[in-house]
Amino acid sequence: MRAHPVWRRTCVFSIAILAAVAARVPAQQAGATPAQPYYGLTISPPRLDPLPRTPTSFDKRAVKLSERLRQTVDFDGFDDPKLTLQEALDSLAKVYALKFLVNEQAFKLDQINDVPSLPVAEKPLPKARNIKLETVLRRLLARIPSVSGAMWRLQGDTVEITNGIALCKELGLPEESPIPALVHLDLDRVPLETAVRMIADSVGINIVLDVGVGDKTKFPISATITNVPADTAVRLFANMANLRVVVVENVLYVTTSKKGRMLEKEQRLLLTPNDIAGMHDKK
Repeated sequence: MRAHPVWRRTCVFSIAILAAVAARVPAQQAGATPAQPYYGLTISPPRLDPLPRTPTSFDKRAVKLSERLRQTVDFDGFDDPKLTLQEALDSLAKVYALKFLVNEQAFKLDQINDVPSLPVAEKPLPKARNIKLETVLRRLLARIPSVSGAMWRLQGDTVEITNGIALCKELGLPEESPIPALVHLDLDRVPLETAVRMIADSVGINIVLDVGVGDKTKFPISATITNVPADTAVRLFANMANLRVVVVENVLYVTTSKKGRMLEKEQRLLLTPNDIAGMHDKK
């Protein structure tokens, strides 16, 4: 199982997005722009007047928890070689007011039994100042010998410790798929350029907005999503502004539909290094 190269695959799955908007927008008025279908979702352009926020069944605690994990803290480190994963998590929960749940069944798919009892500080986890909580957690989970990679997902106000195999199963992906970076956002008429920047900052991927799209960078995005692959979120937001996302190497390039189709056509015509090597082999 490899780390998540979002540029190598696009994963679309059922997500809770724009549920509030869809429920609040009245029937289409005469002359209004029709809703655009996107992979089973109906995305309607927002009205010019502000939409009233109404309660939904979506649990926004996960979004707040995601924001909490991105905050910086002073971490005192772990240096007891007998410290177990569960003890380390309990310590983080007490110091930083977090809740953790270890998905033991997930790690059994990786042939790891009783994962909470695994020692995680045989090599000390050093102290750190002004470090993000999610970075501390990532360094801790790197101590778990999981072939598919230990990671977390958010369930309400709880951080669930899981692995790549279980996450791919949940997303409906083959077990050997690249592991997607997940994002959690609650947006209310946020400009597109701000929304994609939030995604880039959250998971550390490269997103470029084409200056040629003009004022569409200001298109207001209203969405509430959690545990959604970052590239899927970018594609959905771009689609709402009638824009297109093209994967160029390790970059998500947001551009016009016309330019996007041209770039995709060019990419299909380019020879890969394997193609070139194969041509030399035949000589």
